Amino acid sequence: VKRPIVDEGGLGPLFECSLVDPLDHDLLMQCAGSLGNLAENASNQVQLVRDGAFRPLCRLAYVEHEAIQQDTCRAFCSISANPENQVGVFGPDEMRALFHLAESVE
Repeated sequence: VKRPIVDEGGLGPLFECSLVDPLDHDLLMQCAGSLGNLAENASNQVQLVRDGAFRPLCRLAYVEHEAIQQDTCRAFCSISANPENQVGVFGPDEMRALFHLAESVE
């Protein structure tokens, strides 16, 4: 199921939901969980980066909610585990988001 969601264009709507304002914690929990799950697939890890997952993930990293931060961290970890994503992919914004997650008490 993880790959077909990406293949059928599911990332765009998922990214849009991740950027809603004002914050809707229930919606953002679903988005963060979905991104964490989708990032477990090796093919998705590269596609997530290509399609712009870092913007919503960086936004989700700063939502002070335990489940959202855990799933966001899981997505970042899965994405960074792929060798194709280990050089020149993470920029300053992504690094700040990761450091913020690392400092979180959640």
